[in-house]
Amino acid sequence: MSVRRWRPEFTLAGLSLVVFLILAEGGLRLAGFGPEPPLPGLMYERSATRGYDLKPGWRGEGERTPWLVHPPVRINTLGLRGPEVPAAATAGTFRILCLGDSYVFGWGLHDVQAFPARLESALSGRMGGGVKPQALNAGVPAYGPAQELDLLLSKGLSLHPDFVVLGFVLNDALDGGDRRRKLAVPFKGVLRRSALYRLLGRVYQKGAAAALTEIVPREER
Repeated sequence: MSVRRWRPEFTLAGLSLVVFLILAEGGLRLAGFGPEPPLPGLMYERSATRGYDLKPGWRGEGERTPWLVHPPVRINTLGLRGPEVPAAATAGTFRILCLGDSYVFGWGLHDVQAFPARLESALSGRMGGGVKPQALNAGVPAYGPAQELDLLLSKGLSLHPDFVVLGFVLNDALDGGDRRRKLAVPFKGVLRRSALYRLLGRVYQKGAAAALTEIVPREER
């Protein structure tokens, strides 16, 4: 069978697919679903200066990937991982603010297994004078040093920490190591600007029915 004979059919099928994708993309954008890049996961909200941040008061399953379903995550009303804490440290408390990316946040771990919680546990009873350590988990997955500095200045210092710990890993030294900049694969950076790609990502994360509820008119956002 000649390939040339089927060439018009292949061409028509290809053009039909392109037209469908264009219409789907345009329809989603008109519905208010794009074109902003998708957030990394459900436990995040947009930030004007950091790109995204943890969503205060969020409870539920962490970010899902093909190789991991994150244990339950608890974000307190201050936007920090872990239990509720007052904005100001109580008397007799030595407050430690832990900044960093997924290593500090505790990617793939339960709250009590994350580095800040283990630091607080290790210092408990060892500070003398009845002082109680309190380690705040301000780690945010995929953050880089610029985002961590912004978080410290915009929110961290208002929590009146007595000591600040910065978790630094090798990829923090790379240009564009955080998610606000272009991704390592240029084509993937283009995809993340697509409303259709965003919708498919939401369908993967939490199912079609829940993802479709995000398609609302802009004036209702």
